[in-house]
Amino acid sequence: MKRILRMSLIAILILMGLSSCKLKEFFQKEEEKEESVSKSFKIKVPVTTSPAVKDDLIMYIKTNGITAAYEKADLFAEVSGTINDIEADNNKKITKNQTILRIDRERLLLDIKNTKLKLEKAKKEFEAWKTLGENGNDEQIRLRTGLTEYETALEKLKLDLDKTLVKAPFAGILADFDWNKNQKISAGNKIGAVYNLNKIRLKVEVLESEIGRIRENNQVIVSFPSIPEKLYYGKVQSVSPYVKSGSRTCEAEIILKNDGMIKAGMYADVKIAAEKYTDKILIYKDALLIRDGKKLVFAEEDGKAKWQYVKTEMENEKFIAVKSGVKENQAIIIDGNFSLAHDADVKISNKIPYNEIKKKF
Repeated sequence: MKRILRMSLIAILILMGLSSCKLKEFFQKEEEKEESVSKSFKIKVPVTTSPAVKDDLIMYIKTNGITAAYEKADLFAEVSGTINDIEADNNKKITKNQTILRIDRERLLLDIKNTKLKLEKAKKEFEAWKTLGENGNDEQIRLRTGLTEYETALEKLKLDLDKTLVKAPFAGILADFDWNKNQKISAGNKIGAVYNLNKIRLKVEVLESEIGRIRENNQVIVSFPSIPEKLYYGKVQSVSPYVKSGSRTCEAEIILKNDGMIKAGMYADVKIAAEKYTDKILIYKDALLIRDGKKLVFAEEDGKAKWQYVKTEMENEKFIAVKSGVKENQAIIIDGNFSLAHDADVKISNKIPYNEIKKKF
């Protein structure tokens, strides 16, 4: 009987040991599951990064202006008559010396013919008086016979004949042209205008306090609200030698190449390059934070936000030059960084290249 009790006790202890192991194993697996679930649901802050880049930092002066044609010529009729023919169209391209319209020249041709006959008669009279030894010098005889008068009249008629052909003074676009064949036209009537828009003139006003920062040939970036998808680049052509007393501004003229999109009279926003600081480590301005009076940025490394104190130098409207605290090509967090902590888990949702930010106006 005692032996049976002893065997039963041993069996119970063995079963209890096995149960304990299984329970331990069970709880261990449950803990692992919880840890796995915890890891899978760990919050990662979505952020946007842009690399720190070594480049020149350029300071700009902002202004605006209105475009004008590189060349413009108003065309006027110089003789009266009837329009015989039109050889150009309004708002269309024309070449240099291209005939725009022809004014009737029949009357002028008849006047030229009659004047030539009178001139020949005057020449014969002049020679006759010379042969007879008429008193007086040649100039007096010319005046007496009308030779000088008819020569002058013939020269004027020939000039008027040339003026019946209205031609383009340079290649460009004909505008403000509203004439028809067989229409009467008088000397002094405006025919139209020719615009050379291959290049564009842009005059801008710069504050007196900033004009000393501008020089001829300084680079210029121009944006047009009516052409939002493009930027145009040019140079300062000239700077006025005087400051306007009323506005205390100085005028600068800019020349742009035209791709056919720019029209005369368009409003333009302008940035003129002034000072340039070479070989600086640059970060986008939105990356910089100030905490407890100290400047810092967050860099992304292996899914973590790394807190880095920085020392900065000069800055423009987009970028800050960093003297220390950031290395070239580091992925700097520029959005989603405001509430980050050191070693916070982050997920890059967008990467913006440096040049993409730089090229924005």
